[in-house]
Amino acid sequence: MGRKAVWGSLFVAMVAGCAEHRAAIPQARLVQDEQAYDQRLAAQSDERNEQIVGRIAQEYDDYKAGRTTLPPTLNALILSGGGEYGAFGAGYLRGWGSVHDPAWVRPDFDVVNGVSTGALIAPFAFVGDARAYEHILRLYENPQADWVQKRGPLFFLPGNPSLLTLNGLERELHRQVDMELIRSIAAGARNGRALCVASTNLDYGKQRIFDLGEEAKQAERSNDPGRFHQMLLASSAIPGAFPPRIVEGNMYVDGGVTSNILYNPDMTSPGSALALWRRKYPDRPIPRQRIWVIIDEQFDSPPKVVQPTWVAVAGAAVELMIRSSTHTSLRQLADEAALVHATTGADIEVRYVAIPADWKDPASDTGMFDKRTMDSLASLGMKMGADPTNWKSFDLSRPR
Repeated sequence: MGRKAVWGSLFVAMVAGCAEHRAAIPQARLVQDEQAYDQRLAAQSDERNEQIVGRIAQEYDDYKAGRTTLPPTLNALILSGGGEYGAFGAGYLRGWGSVHDPAWVRPDFDVVNGVSTGALIAPFAFVGDARAYEHILRLYENPQADWVQKRGPLFFLPGNPSLLTLNGLERELHRQVDMELIRSIAAGARNGRALCVASTNLDYGKQRIFDLGEEAKQAERSNDPGRFHQMLLASSAIPGAFPPRIVEGNMYVDGGVTSNILYNPDMTSPGSALALWRRKYPDRPIPRQRIWVIIDEQFDSPPKVVQPTWVAVAGAAVELMIRSSTHTSLRQLADEAALVHATTGADIEVRYVAIPADWKDPASDTGMFDKRTMDSLASLGMKMGADPTNWKSFDLSRPR
């Protein structure tokens, strides 16, 4: 064997040796496991819908009995992915708290859904008090240099699980999402509210919804937040850049791979909360719904020159793929709401906001979690959140 062949064989062996091996599972067993997995998640979804419908039904009873003056409204918050651009969402939520117009005031959300960086914000928005909103804003305003780091001098080797390590970010997550916060989430879940984040199951090739309300109750019982933290990290594991996560034996990456916003793509299906309400309460009007969507992205990216390296090309392609899918998903959400409105007459509205196209990143040539970028977005979000005219709405009476 020649010298080049020897060095080549050693290099291949070194690369292969970097990867952590997962044991092979026969295809028939994988199919059975996937079926059981789907059944379990469907049952969780049914239980979650029962809780949400039960909560709104109680609000309806209180309204009819005169115990409250406002008709029941289901308020759902959807937080998109966007990496460090999550500083915009954190700032927006904080600024929104200064709005006093009853039509636009920041509500106590019945449902909070998050993906990726939105998943990291979601637990604080679910708790929803002034301290929680201030807490998450300060976190995004103070990124640390060790949140993400290259995986040593050979970070680029294909046998590595990711280009970067997140030791600093994981440390911060463990510190901020503590048992006090998790107990508050568990209390909200017991009151019929829902907190969910989306990840992507690579083994089964589909979206996975983690019910963090139920997980918080389990963590409270065991006094162990480990699984709760893993689910947040699974939702935000950018493929290739951040380490994938193993949860319940399956490999997970960023929820943005399957959808950068978490929503029900079929609101009128027999298993939906709407269908459940109509079955259980056929003589009651469908509750008013407000769906608030915060997009931690620009819909139109400013032009740039992409370098011909696999890291640059892959990064730009994933970014474009997720941005395009975000826009498509938002339109589909609006179409679903329009269908509900047209077929049932329900008072439903989708309101959304995104980072304006004219915003310029002050640190566009630096790496992730640059403080200048995040400060700029947090400040922008604070300003926009305080002004209700920044919300955009779809006209659900007009077909698109």
